[in-house]
Amino acid sequence: MNDLGYRRNIIASTLAYDRTLNIHALISDNCDYYWAQIHTSIDKAKDATEHYGVEVIVSYCHDPSDFFKKKQ
Repeated sequence: MNDLGYRRNIIASTLAYDRTLNIHALISDNCDYYWAQIHTSIDKAKDATEHYGVEVIVSYCHDPSDFFKKKQ
């Protein structure tokens, strides 16, 4: 199959096998313009893919620098 350049379509696979693909987005809960645009885009993607076995889960973080902190 690789010789033919075949690449599996993940969305088609979720439909064929009646599975759900989970995508988890971790974003800032900051309400400035930058984060509002990201939130709006994630909502649009969530609405556009919900019928294809894709679940978009959004979690919010107060301080974006927390994304990069290591657990001690």
